[in-house]
Amino acid sequence: MSLRVMDPRGETDLEYIEVTVDEMDLSTSCLPTSSLLSECVICSQPSHGIHFGVTTCRACAAFFRRTVVLNKKYSCKQSDGKCDLGPEVRSLCRHCRYEKCLQVGMTPDNVQWNRDRLCNAMKLEDFEKMEKDEQKGLNGKEQTMEMASKSSPEMPIEEIRSNQQGTTVIKIKPPPPPHIAQLISDLGNVTKRVERIFMQSTPMEIVSAFPLTALQRMAVATERLRGFLPSNPPMLPKLSFELLLSHLIKNRENGAKWMMHCEEFARLPLEEKLLIYQKVCGNLARLEKVAVALAVVGEEALKKKLFLMEGHIMSPLTEFDVCGMSNYSDEEIRRFMWPSMENLFEDLGRPLHALSPAPLEYIYLLCTTMWNVDGRGVSPETIRVADTYRERISAELHDYYIHSKGQENYAHRLIQLHRIRNNNERHELERSELFLMFRLFDVFHFDFPCGGDPKRH
Repeated sequence: MSLRVMDPRGETDLEYIEVTVDEMDLSTSCLPTSSLLSECVICSQPSHGIHFGVTTCRACAAFFRRTVVLNKKYSCKQSDGKCDLGPEVRSLCRHCRYEKCLQVGMTPDNVQWNRDRLCNAMKLEDFEKMEKDEQKGLNGKEQTMEMASKSSPEMPIEEIRSNQQGTTVIKIKPPPPPHIAQLISDLGNVTKRVERIFMQSTPMEIVSAFPLTALQRMAVATERLRGFLPSNPPMLPKLSFELLLSHLIKNRENGAKWMMHCEEFARLPLEEKLLIYQKVCGNLARLEKVAVALAVVGEEALKKKLFLMEGHIMSPLTEFDVCGMSNYSDEEIRRFMWPSMENLFEDLGRPLHALSPAPLEYIYLLCTTMWNVDGRGVSPETIRVADTYRERISAELHDYYIHSKGQENYAHRLIQLHRIRNNNERHELERSELFLMFRLFDVFHFDFPCGGDPKRH
């Protein structure tokens, strides 16, 4: 049998590339390209395709994805990091297997331009079964064949067809448009830009004729990064993939800049800054999204479920154009994501609108969100800094209630503010679970930022 691979980009002199293969090689698997891609660079078993940028078998690709997504940690069997990963080994050392994945260049940032549909991708039970199989000592080949029988190819192909002469023609899918590819690359580099912002040990400069309190500094930072809010923004008929990625990149960078206006945060070590950012960036962006919608549209934002997106109003009627970056339709993607966005109005929008917080109260809410670091893996010293800062802004808010508002009984307002913060943190967990499913089942052809985690970008 001969295999012909069409290059639609015309980068070769030949329209097709023909390769002769033994039909017996193809009859043992549902993967028509299995025998053409040599060995898995990790375990030397027959490869399945290009996964995370390198040629691997399905088992090693799934192992790497599971390790990254679930943040698994392994210990070396021999404690020296030199375990054999050859095809004759029945139970591979997971530590050495993962290290080999990293050495050959597998990273979650590598873009795969054509992935299986959610309904055909590996399910969670496949991952769990694979975990059990590894513990029982199944070798790489058995795992590969088992997973291959359940899923479709992961090669970047658009069409596979065979003619009566026994020739299989595989049409290669072209890459995305250059401007989309550049945006995805920018999204993948957010971590580096955030790190550059956090490398400074001094806070962002604010020019003021008088000394600013802690909350006043962050109020200035909020207004500075919000910029001009339109009074009558136009409706957004279609949310393009380009606009969405630009918005995500801007949010991540603005979140880092906002946090660097805080003097106490700016003095923390880089590792502590990144750890806090990882935990709270999504929470801060979500609060701002709802607060800005209420500030611009008012109660109509709650009634009609309206958001502000880069100077335009986004509604449930806004179409979503994914530019071919998913095997799902635009409408399916919108249905995946919109329920989570609607819930924001009930759990964040309505309480915020009912409370109608003063500007200083809202800034207090943002600051307590940023410094709610207990149990988040930060150092004891950072926890002490957080405690001191929270006491400082609580005293400042107390003075505001007593001296500016003449309001001695304000406990009910503090309770409402902290309830909104807790609702927001619950939404972050739900959002993380949603994007975990996107990652596990390859809904998008790239890694979406998950939970504001810069290490995943």
